Formats: sequence, C-alpha cells, structure tokens
Amino acid sequence: MPFSKILDAQKNSIPQYKVELKEAKKTIFVKPFLVEDYKRLLTINSNDPDELKQNAMNLIRNCATGIGVEDLTINDFIYLLVSIAEVSLGQSVQGEITCSKCNAKIPVEITSTDLKYDNIANKEYIVKLDSGIILELKPLTIGEMEALEKNNADDAIIESIMLSIKSVVYDDEVYEKDDIQEDELREFVRMLTKDDVEKINKITNSMPVVKMERDITCPACGQVNHVVLGGIDFLDFF
Repeated sequence: MPFSKILDAQKNSIPQYKVELKEAKKTIFVKPFLVEDYKRLLTINSNDPDELKQNAMNLIRNCATGIGVEDLTINDFIYLLVSIAEVSLGQSVQGEITCSKCNAKIPVEITSTDLKYDNIANKEYIVKLDSGIILELKPLTIGEMEALEKNNADDAIIESIMLSIKSVVYDDEVYEKDDIQEDELREFVRMLTKDDVEKINKITNSMPVVKMERDITCPACGQVNHVVLGGIDFLDFF
C-alpha cells in the first residue's frame, strides 16, 4: 500500500467543527491546529504585539475554511481564535493576569461561552446627516484596519469613514457601497460637515466589542481583581 494512502487517512481523520460568526453572518468550519502550528506558538515573542497578531492570523488561515482572515471583523476574529484554541487545546484557553495589589501572576481560563459575543448580532449602525442623507455603517475588517495603518493621518480620517460606510440612503433609494464609484464616495466624504463626522465617530466608537468580564481573586493576597479583556487583549493568551 503506498504511503500516500496513510497520509490521506490521517488528513481525513482531522475533525471539523462548525462556528457561527455573528458579524459576518456566516457559518464556517474550523479544525484543530496541528504540530507545526503548535511549534510556532511556542516560539512567539509575547512582548511583540505585531508578531502575536500575525501568528494569530496565520492560525486562522491554517485552521478555518469559509472566510479569509482579512475579511473578519475584530469581534469575529477574536471569537474564531478562541474557538480554534478550544478545539485544539481542550475546553478552555489558558493565560494569566497580574494582580493589581501584589503583582502575582494569576492563571485565567477563557472559553467561547465566557465571551460577550451574542449581543453584537444583527446590530444596525445608522447615522442621519445634516443634509438628511442616511448612512448605514459597519465595523472595519482586519484587512481594512491594516490598510488604514499604512495611510498618513489626514488620509486615514477620510479612508476610515469611507471604509465604515455600508450603504447610503437618499429619497428612499439605497446605494450600496459596492455600487458607488470610489472617487465619488471620497468626494462625498470630503463634503461632510464637522457635525456629520462627530455623529459618525460617535457610532463607530461605540460599536460593541467582544469581551470577557470577570472578578478573579488572587490566591496570594486575596485581592479581588475586576478583569475586563476586550479586542486584541486576547492575543496575550496565545
């Protein structure tokens, strides 16, 4: 029997798990990360945020099918990452926090059920401009946020608003962003008033973030630490 059949048997034995992404409104499948992925995890410099982020993105690329990592919002990104870790390492993701009183390291376990994730489903972000035009906004994706990091400060403000727009409504007609010419959308954004921009920022800055909130007692000194982890804070657990 050729060894390739053994390779196929091993490949076909890797389990697949269903994950529901709330903001993408998609069902995708994930598999546990393999030896090569785990070896890479052990060599990551946990003090380098960019290295942590790139490693997390690579894990998702290797273990998830049905969506590109660049198309994930930060909320779906974190939930998916925790879900992959759960099926790979057991029922929880283990990390640690520092006690606010004695600086002792306290072990913490996170499961996907600990995350306040369900409250972001089916959210609509609507802004009515001074002109009467209505904007429907959306959270930025990982790819969009990376693109913004490469822009200078002046361009980033305009690009951020452009990327946040999902659709424009005027006289009961809906203009989906994909149907609007990029130069026309940029011209539209440049004509927004200060009040318009403040309304948009108020919405985008208040979009819910997937998080874990818990009181954890320090075993060393008894201090009760109120822990809130949100967004990229979870990368410290990988």
